[in-house]
Amino acid sequence: MKRLRLLIFLLFTGIPACLIAQEQSISGKVTDAGDGNPVVGVTVTVKGTTRGTVTNTEGQYTIQAPAAATLVFSFIGFVTQEVSVANQSTIDVALTSDTKVLSEQVKRIKILSDKVRV
Repeated sequence: MKRLRLLIFLLFTGIPACLIAQEQSISGKVTDAGDGNPVVGVTVTVKGTTRGTVTNTEGQYTIQAPAAATLVFSFIGFVTQEVSVANQSTIDVALTSDTKVLSEQVKRIKILSDKVRV
């Protein structure tokens, strides 16, 4: 009887935990949507965790994440993009320029250069 209880306990607690915790390797390439060139240094994180990586000189990355996870791609000057893993092993992303951020930086530089001239 004790063995049966132990078996039932393990079936209901052990197996679902193994299924939930399964992770897969996801790789891909991050490019600039404007010119198609690879973007170096893009931060790729698993949403809601501290796990992350950075794209290499060819815009490529590899990261471990659960099948139900969401990857977040972020880089200064580009719009942050979130992509659901959904059992994909390859996720390529094309980031679009964030013109608002770039125009704010240009305004700041202009203001600073005007102050220096005075």
